[in-house]
Amino acid sequence: MRSRTGSPVSDPRYCLLGQIPPEKPIAVLLLESDIGEPPEYWHLLVDRLASAGLLCLIRIRPGYLWRPTGGADIIGREFVTQLVTEAETLIYLAHSLGALMAILDGAARPLHSRIPDTVMLLDPATPEMIAELRSNKFELGRIRRSLDISAMSVGLGISRFSQPIEQAYLWYPIRTYRRCKAFRHNLHNAMTARREFNIVVSQDLSIEPIRHPTTATLIHSEFAIPDADRYADSQRQLAASLQIAPSRIVTLRQTRFKSALTSPVALNAIASTVREFINHSHREGIGSD
Repeated sequence: MRSRTGSPVSDPRYCLLGQIPPEKPIAVLLLESDIGEPPEYWHLLVDRLASAGLLCLIRIRPGYLWRPTGGADIIGREFVTQLVTEAETLIYLAHSLGALMAILDGAARPLHSRIPDTVMLLDPATPEMIAELRSNKFELGRIRRSLDISAMSVGLGISRFSQPIEQAYLWYPIRTYRRCKAFRHNLHNAMTARREFNIVVSQDLSIEPIRHPTTATLIHSEFAIPDADRYADSQRQLAASLQIAPSRIVTLRQTRFKSALTSPVALNAIASTVREFINHSHREGIGSD
């Protein structure tokens, strides 16, 4: 049996980066990675949020191989259920192509019997971006022709399009940098990323609005290749199709596409957006009773 995106219905694993707060966390943040990215890719954002009393769980989708380390470990389903159900606020933050995967799989559906209080989409891939790949307007399409080969070559680090992705790893501690590269360059993980990429390409036009009671926020970088204004327009169009109000669109100033999780300016803005929602939910009584 498979989900709408074709992934096995078997439960995903959850990774806990860092330490569990000594007191009950003020919120649980569930993080959904871009395709082909390891849990450690969230390292810098988690550091900022954990210090503010949030507990961050990274969802590892079925099909990816990942082994725990001293600073990151797999936690059991029962403990995940306890954390999610007892949290005052549950936030679902999804990145890039992982954001479309999340929407297609039903980002606002109950998670361990709890519906997220909000879904935040960080630099989500848009149907317009996918359409350009289909029509081969980008060099990626013209050179490779096959989306299968394109996605896997990027994943394995043998495409020149891998460079801007892997440059982001240089901001991490050397141990984290090496683990990110090892995860992405693993053949099994690259094939899983290829499968997910093709799912998004084939189903991106069937995304549906994120409906009440879950709210939604779209966060996007200010600068993108080849055209920053066009990128911002595509993000606004995606927000409109998901029924996300213009007031819930956050632009990461002075931030380039693919650097949202490494740029200090962007990380501070994302953390601020998360904290603002938590403060608002506490004032308005949103979340778990």
